[in-house]
Amino acid sequence: MDDPEQRAALQAEVASLPAELVDTAMGLFEQYGTPDVAEALVEGYLQAMYLAAEPYVGADNANAWMEEHRQIGLSETYGENTFLIFAAILGQFPPHSRGAYIAAISTPEYIAYEQAAALAMKTTYNAAIERLQLGLQLLQ
Repeated sequence: MDDPEQRAALQAEVASLPAELVDTAMGLFEQYGTPDVAEALVEGYLQAMYLAAEPYVGADNANAWMEEHRQIGLSETYGENTFLIFAAILGQFPPHSRGAYIAAISTPEYIAYEQAAALAMKTTYNAAIERLQLGLQLLQ
């Protein structure tokens, strides 16, 4: 989310939610493995950009760009944005049905499903980056 106004609006929306709901959202977010997926996606993005840029700008410049984006906390910001969206969505459920929805997405079976999906996403994304690296090596 690049728009600071949009992010500020989401932050305000989540800040206006009941603290118990925000805590529940954070607990589920972490149990699902979403922070790890966010980190893997951003790291994969940085590696893909490195692979694309390195032949044109050199390894040192491409690596400097990657490190700069790691230092500014790109993966943390992506994870925070994802959490804000998740919490805001939970907050938009009507209060009379929110409890039932949260109960459904809090079961051990659903949490296991989300964890498996997170692992599949990370595995697939990492494999795609590895194939990109291998493909570039074969071209050399």
